[in-house]
Parts: sequence; structure tokens; C-alpha cells
Amino acid sequence: MGFKWNNTHTIDLGLLATGQTLPVIPEPKIVTEEISARDGFFDFSNVNNSHRVHYRPRDWIFRCVLEKAPGADLNSHINNIAALFTNYKGWLEVDQCPGVRWDAIITNRFNLSTIASTLREFTIYFQSQAFAYGFSEITGTRHVNDGGLITIYNPGTWHVRPDIYLTGAASGGMIGNMPIVHQGQMTNASIVAPELAPGQNQITITGFTGQLRFVFTPQYIWSAV
Repeated sequence: MGFKWNNTHTIDLGLLATGQTLPVIPEPKIVTEEISARDGFFDFSNVNNSHRVHYRPRDWIFRCVLEKAPGADLNSHINNIAALFTNYKGWLEVDQCPGVRWDAIITNRFNLSTIASTLREFTIYFQSQAFAYGFSEITGTRHVNDGGLITIYNPGTWHVRPDIYLTGAASGGMIGNMPIVHQGQMTNASIVAPELAPGQNQITITGFTGQLRFVFTPQYIWSAV
């Protein structure tokens, strides 16, 4: 067991992850309100622009032991570890979650020079976004003639909002429920896009003729495999 931080694995640093706290499911942001004249409560958790429940960050805890035996180069070895974790923000990859990475930050302070040279054990706390990212972007183009219906497949397990670029002509157009704010001729114009649910998505386009290009990175609840 172990993890990577900004592409460096704990094994490469001579660290053994002896214990881990892995938040399998992110905590939902539940918003409820009790009404005095009604039994129970009203759930407003999905009353937002995306009409779905959103989630809090994940908290990860890793307890690490420095396996390398003490020696003349111990301080140099500790300095390498300290240099890596000095970068408090980056990509976290966890062995139990193959195929994805987490946009995370380190949230605690620890004195490696003291802990690693005496107990040779320390704990790292990470906080990440609720959902993980795949390693590869999904890109594609669609040709539209005076509107129509396009299909975009999202291979992830959670919603994602793609970047969409239009080259062509628009007049009062819409992409799904989002207006095309640019009018007339445009080249590679960036458009606010509707969210893509996991799986196949059919999006209605009106008032546009030309080429639509989309780019997005799939997001996953846990892992990609």
C-alpha cells in the first residue's frame, strides 16, 4: 500500500504507509429546513443551478514509516522527503484507486528532521476535491448545420462540464439550456456548456451552423477501473 504525490511514490522515498484512512464516498452537502406547519422537513440539497446534490472535500490520512536504516546519508534522505512534501498542492494518486488522481493539498505541518530521525514515523493529512480526475482528456468535434442534436459520451462516473469552442455562425442560439452569448461569425469562441452526466449525453443545439469542438477530463467517484 502507498501513494504518489506529484508523481513520486512513497516506495521511491523508502516510506512504508502503515495505516491509511480512505474516504470511499464523499460527504454530501445536505441542506434541510423544518417548517413549523408541516411534519418532517424539506430537502433543498439539489436546489441549485445543476439541480443535483454537491459534495464536501475528502480528507485522507496516511501514517508513514521511514524504512531506510539510519546512516551517514539519513539527513540527505530526509531532506529529499521534506522537499517533496514542501509542495503542499498537487496530484495525489492512491494505490487502491487505480486510473485516477486527486487534486489535493497537504493540510498539516510536521517536523521531518525530528520525527523521522527518532521515531521514524509521521502522519500526512491531505484534503482533495470530492471526485477524482482521469489521466487523459477527451476531445472531439461535431459538425452542426442550423442546429440539431449531438451526442457526447462521458466515460466517467460523475458529472463534468466540458470546454466547448465554436467556429461558425450563430444567431440567438442555445446549447442545451445554455445560451450562445457570441453572435454572428466566430472562430474558436469559448462557450459555457451544460454538464455531461455519466454515459451517453444528447444535447440539442439551435441557431448555430459550423464546427463544435469539446474538451473535458472525466471525473470518477472512486477509481477508473
